[in-house]
This record gives sequence, C-alpha cells and structure tokens, in this order.
Amino acid sequence: MQGNKFPSHAKGRQNRIGKKKFFVRRDDIDELVALLQNDPEKVQIEEVFYKAVTNMDLQMVSALLSNGVKIENLNDSNQTAVHRAFALDHPGLVELLLRHWDKKVNLTDETGLSHFHIACIAGLHGLVLEFIKSGVDVNLRVGSDGPTPLQLAVNHVRPEVAKQLLQHGADSSVTDEADRTLLHIACGIHESIGEVILSEKFKSIESKAKEIIAIKQKTTRIVQHLIQSGSSVDARDRYGESPLFHVFRDDTHEYTAQKFSRSSLDYQIHKDNFRRTKLAMITSLRMGQHENLNLLLSHKADVRIRSYETGDTILHRAVKDLQTLRDPRVFGEPIFHDVAHARMIDEILKRGLDVNAKNRRGETALMIAASVLSSNVVSVLLNHGAKSRDIRFDDGFRYPGILPSLEAVHNFLEVAARRSDSLSKTESLAVVRFLVDNNAECKYADPEDEDAGKKLRNLLEFGTDEKVISTLQKITKDDGYSRGVVNDQINRYLTKLKINGMHASRIVEDCLVRVTRLADTPDIPHREFNEFKAEAEKMRATRLASGRSLMSILTAPAAEVSSFVKRGEHKEILYSRYLDFEESFRHNWGIVRGFFAKFLIRRSLVRVLNDHMRFVAAKPLPDHCCERIAVYLSNEDLMRLCVASTAEAPRRETEACTLADKLSSSLGVV
Repeated sequence: MQGNKFPSHAKGRQNRIGKKKFFVRRDDIDELVALLQNDPEKVQIEEVFYKAVTNMDLQMVSALLSNGVKIENLNDSNQTAVHRAFALDHPGLVELLLRHWDKKVNLTDETGLSHFHIACIAGLHGLVLEFIKSGVDVNLRVGSDGPTPLQLAVNHVRPEVAKQLLQHGADSSVTDEADRTLLHIACGIHESIGEVILSEKFKSIESKAKEIIAIKQKTTRIVQHLIQSGSSVDARDRYGESPLFHVFRDDTHEYTAQKFSRSSLDYQIHKDNFRRTKLAMITSLRMGQHENLNLLLSHKADVRIRSYETGDTILHRAVKDLQTLRDPRVFGEPIFHDVAHARMIDEILKRGLDVNAKNRRGETALMIAASVLSSNVVSVLLNHGAKSRDIRFDDGFRYPGILPSLEAVHNFLEVAARRSDSLSKTESLAVVRFLVDNNAECKYADPEDEDAGKKLRNLLEFGTDEKVISTLQKITKDDGYSRGVVNDQINRYLTKLKINGMHASRIVEDCLVRVTRLADTPDIPHREFNEFKAEAEKMRATRLASGRSLMSILTAPAAEVSSFVKRGEHKEILYSRYLDFEESFRHNWGIVRGFFAKFLIRRSLVRVLNDHMRFVAAKPLPDHCCERIAVYLSNEDLMRLCVASTAEAPRRETEACTLADKLSSSLGVV
C-alpha cells in the first residue's frame, strides 16, 4: 500500500523495510515541533499525526508522542490511532501507541473494540497487566455479544496474555456459537498453520516454518494454562465432541475448515527442500497433537465420549484424521507418514476404550484404518484386540482419484496380509478397480485444472500401457485440452527414460511421439537436463543391500525384477536408513516408484484373480495354470474378467441352489 504524502513542511524520504514507512530527517522533526508550538487548534499537527500512523512511520509517531501529541478519536467511528494501527496490522506501532496511553482510560470504537482488547490480541502482556491493575473488566466483551479478552488471546495464540487473564479471574468457560470452549479451540489447528501448509510458495514455507512450529508450541502452553485453571476436559460442543476430538480436527477455524481439512499436507513440487520442509513441519505438528492429547489424557479426559451426529469415538476420529493426508484438495502425492498417529492411537487404547466400538455407520476404527491403507495403525489396532475380519475393502478406499503410489500398493498388501480369511468376490472387485482404474475421474490436460500436469505425470509413471494410450487418445480429441501441459510432461518423461537407459513399451512410445507432434514441444532447461543426467549416474553408482545398483534393477528383464519384488527387496527403496532415495533422485523418484508399483500391482492382481479365473473356466484350474493364462492378459483384461466373474456369481449360486433342491426332492429329503 502506497503511503500518503506528508505536507510540504514535513517532507520525508520513503523507504521500504518490511512495510512502507516514512523516515524523516532530524530537521523535519524540529520543524514539526515548531509547528506544534504554533498550532493552538492542533488541526495541522493532528493531520500530520494521522498520516504518520497511516503510513506506519514509527520514527515520526514517536517524535510526535514525545512532544505532547495526544491519542484521541480520529473519526466518527470513535477510532483512535491505536485502532488505526491495529487495522493496519502493525504490532510495533500498536505497542508504541499503547505505551503512551493512559491505561486508566479504555477507549472503545463503535464496534466495542477497546484498547484493552487490542493489547490482548497483540500479545502485549505487560500492557495487559497495566490495564488490569487499572481496573478494566477482564471479561469485557467486544460489543454486547462479541468475544471476551480471553477468547481473543486464545484465538490469536497469546499464551502469556491468556495466563495473566486467567490469573486475574477471566472466565474460561465461555463458548462460541458452536458451543466450543476455549479448550476446544486451543486443541485444534490454528488457521495460520493451515495458510502455510496450503502455500505452494517455497519461500513462504521456508521463512515461516519456525514460526508455525512456534505457534503450535504456544497453543500447547495455552492448553496447559486452561487445564490448570479448571477448564473442563470433557466439555461437549454442539456436536457432542470434547476437546479430545479437536486434537484430531481441522475445522477449529472456519477458514481452515474450508481449505485445510480437504488438503494434502504435501505437494509434488520439485523445488529444493520444499517437500522435506513441509514434512518436517507436519512431523512437528503431529508432535504437538501428541502433547495436547497427553495433557488431556493425563487429566482423565473421558475417551468413551461419542459424537452426537456420527457416533464416532475419539478412536474413529484419530484414524479419520489420516484421510487429510490421503485425499488432497489440491492434487499432491498422498503421504503415508503414520507412525505418529499409530503412537497416539496406542495411547488412547491404553485408557480402556473398546477397540471394536462401532459408529452409526457400523464402522470400527480398523475398517477405517484399512480403507486409508495405514499398515502402522492396523498393526496397533490388531495388537489391542481388533477383529481382523473387520479389515474389509468392499466399501472402497479413502484415497484420491489417482493411480495408487508405491506406498499405497505396499500398504494395501501389508494390510490385506493381516486379515484372517480370504477376500470375497465383491471385495476382490473393489481391490482390482482401485489398483487398475482408480483414476477414472481424473481430468487430464484440463486447461482449467492447475494440477493437470501433476495428474498426467502420475498417469505416465504409474499407468499401464492400455491406460496411458486410451487416456491420451481421449484427451487429444478434445479441442480444449492443454497441448502445452501434455507435451511438456511427455517430453520430460521420455527424456528421463532415455537418459536412464529405460524404455516404455513400443506401443506406448509410439503413442507419446504421435501426441507430441501435434504441437511444439518446449525445450527442457539446460540446467534441469544436466540434473537428469547427474541423477542417472548416481542411480548407476548407488548399491542396494543385494549388491546390485539401483539402475541395474530398473533396466533388468521382467523376470529378474519380479523375483526382486517377490523377495521384498523393494522395501529398501521405501525404508532405507542409509540413503534418502526421494531426496537423492527427486526428478526420477516418481519413475522409480512407478516402476516397482507396477510390478507389485501385477503380482497382487494375478493372486487375487486366481479364484475369479477358476470361476469362469469350464473346469477348476490350478494356480500355475491361472498364472500362465494371466501372462497374456493386460491388467484391464484381468479387471474385466473379475467384473464378469462377480456378475456371474449370483446366477451360479441360484443354479446350485435349484440343483440342490432337485436332489433333495429326488432323495426324499425335506
């Protein structure tokens, strides 16, 4: 915002450091002092003071205050310079003005916002104490039904102010329009955290990372102060939820509810340390959740409370919180960093909550954990006595509409292995559709979709030949598709494959080349091209535990790769303690993961579909025969076979029942 110009008698130079300010020369200040002495009506000096505040010129404001200028109402709304500085979001100016204010007088604007309220919001605990000692009401609301000073302190994460207010009798039982207490609010996710988590600007993330972690630490201190002052750990809001629920809830603030709760905490953006920085923030925030959880549990919070609307227990809510990491609002790579959640769930279950409790939808926590593919949480629940038969897949997956990542496929196999019985045909079909056709609703190359490029990259890296070809044929027939996005992603993909010595199948490569001929293909920047080459060399030099290089596996015959995956050696890529594969191969990380994910998917499909293949065959076939037949079928063919088998099952069962009835009748069995 451009600052207003000073009168000719007080011209100053403009400079920008953070916010726009006016810096004045010493002779300018002397001239203003002289003006002050010759302005008995104070008309000119008040105008200068107002403009100095508006332009956030601390030096000028300080000089005027030191020479006797009074802070008085500036307009018809009863606003003072303090209100003006607050509206400009300048804490330093607010503090300067309030330090020159008589704390025995608490001026209020027409909305009911007073100087005391502003001091609480700004976190000026020393000045807040002065107001309190001057006799201000610690429960004074903004207007007739607005927030109290304590609510303002909690909402703006001011732990020292909150502590002082509580020590001087502030009411901690006040609630908002949703009947949430201050403890509910303090246990939730603050909106400023949501803002930064959602940001795609690396500099914003990097510069604010420490600030965001500090905010979470401050909210934990507020939780401590509120509990120590006697706030109820079991108070219930309009939805029947206690503060425990809000530890795992992202809608404490309306802004955050609209954006953060439907957003992935990660984006697949290739900028140095971007994803690493976000993941570090997420880890720290999860630690903050754990601290708040332990504070509530240590003060005997009731873990048996259920939500009025959903019937969820805190266990259901804790597991559902993982969906935020799986189902991004903005397309991003789903995150499977679930260890912190597994530990928190373990703490909850140690308090005696029934691990097999069901909500109104009949869901147990294990059902939800299986649907979000959390092998960590599934293991904890089973260790506490959850019934393994609740690992079901017929209700679908809480996972974004993109092709499953390597982590998703791996976790699915880990979760399915913990189930005691085999999958039903309906569940098998749901699994096959998830593995093969989960991206059916993706809008590739949609010019209005800012994430189209990332979706297309997901298709190229994780899609089957048939999926890639059919999708590209479909989108290139649409006149509105973004040729630039398509060509750029295809060019990068083919370039990396060529440098690595890897190959797409002939039919896919022919299709990709045809598509890129439809429009000019942008060149890959020289620096990025060199980074591709450097990563390829590093993959050739990187040795796995087996002694083979990573590149030798990526370029090996299919049979060798299948054996590698069958032995579980791909897990080293995901869990290596010695090499951060994601950081080391950030350009090729998707290609590497897609390579192994395709093999895992293929193995699981063949295994799942053996029963379906036997069902449609004239005679029962042994496993090795089914596997030999599957070699000649694509993943999509296997899915179609599964669909046919599932549709055929009811008719076969009816025929079997009819035959059984006839046999019983002929044998005289009633």
